[in-house]
Amino acid sequence: MKLSRRILATLALAFAGLLAFVTPASADTYEYQIAVQGDFWAYENAYSGNDYGHAVYEDGGDEIYIQDDKKDGMRVAAFWSVPSLNRTGLCVNTGGYMALHECNKSFAEGHRIYIKFAGRCDGAVSSCRYLSQYSNGAATDSTLT
Repeated sequence: MKLSRRILATLALAFAGLLAFVTPASADTYEYQIAVQGDFWAYENAYSGNDYGHAVYEDGGDEIYIQDDKKDGMRVAAFWSVPSLNRTGLCVNTGGYMALHECNKSFAEGHRIYIKFAGRCDGAVSSCRYLSQYSNGAATDSTLT
């Protein structure tokens, strides 16, 4: 009896290990969005920024705001991530100097969101679609959705 239980347990573990390789891993959904001109934020639940611009998350409408603070012809972006929802993204402001634009998102309530001013990117040189294409970013902040 003990031997057959061990064999069954070993087979069950082997089968579970096989399923781990067959089942695809859940990857983050990456969302690239060009920000649009919107209203002004009501409250900064999370903030990240420096001399080049700033990014704000405001939970009153799940809005990510991004502002360009330098007259340099480059775009700026906010990188955000909600790991528990497997969602990350880039909210890009192409409006130019002093333009305050927003990306309106829809997040389930009560999840931690991380927001980071990604920095600036020259759209004439690269697509500016990924965080790695930005320089001069700022520290990450977080809050709940």
